[in-house]
Amino acid sequence: MYGENKSSASVTFFKVLLYMSNVFLLVGSIAMIVSLLFIMVNGKEYIDLMGNNSTWIIACVVVTVASFMFFISVLGCCGAAGKNMCMLKLYISIVSSLLVVLVAGGVLAWMYKDDAISKVGESMKIKMRDYSPGRTDDSTRVWDDIQKHLQCCGINNVYDWAKFSDSYRNSDVLKYPKSCEQEQLGRTGRTESNVNVDGCLVKIADILRHNLWKIGGVIATVFLYLLLSVCVVCMLIKSVNDLERKKMLPEKQGLVNEGGPTNKCILSFK
Repeated sequence: MYGENKSSASVTFFKVLLYMSNVFLLVGSIAMIVSLLFIMVNGKEYIDLMGNNSTWIIACVVVTVASFMFFISVLGCCGAAGKNMCMLKLYISIVSSLLVVLVAGGVLAWMYKDDAISKVGESMKIKMRDYSPGRTDDSTRVWDDIQKHLQCCGINNVYDWAKFSDSYRNSDVLKYPKSCEQEQLGRTGRTESNVNVDGCLVKIADILRHNLWKIGGVIATVFLYLLLSVCVVCMLIKSVNDLERKKMLPEKQGLVNEGGPTNKCILSFK
């Protein structure tokens, strides 16, 4: 009886633990969708500046991951509630596959980070052609905002505007957007001395590299969280199996007692 109560307590403990972990996973999936909507509304142009159709690519990736997390959390809660072994084993299989994907994705992202930055630079060249001073279209507004916020000019330097922008090309005098100028009180005129010399691509790459460890930390946290969830499910399955075996033990013992000596193997020699 003590062993059965202990197993029952273990089942309850791991069920509650699994509920809690999957509730957090459910909240995380909803938070990802909300964050995506916020970015789509407030930063769509910035994302578009980084590449054609990049907004929809990011949206599809985030929605897919969030939907996957939502499905996993519901599957885990339902499996724990009904102690359904098929659901729990399916949960382990899916989460284990996701762990492999996380590791592979992290390695590939690290290997090809420089190629990704180069592709961003090529896309920025294309967007730079659409820049038109004095207008309020997306490309013009975003370029001005980025150059003011990051205190940069052009892709690699100020001369990119004369190379790639139709508005500043074919001029004997170096021309560039007003957003390239440094904000300094008491200075007038437009000379190379008061222009931001750093390119925007360099600044963006520095920001990405600076936050690379933070991104890696988030991925590592998610990996450990999912790994612990798999361990909890394994312990829950083990506890349920132990409880079922202990419940079956008294029934088998009763059958043995009712059977009497006829169920025993008796050897006789004549």
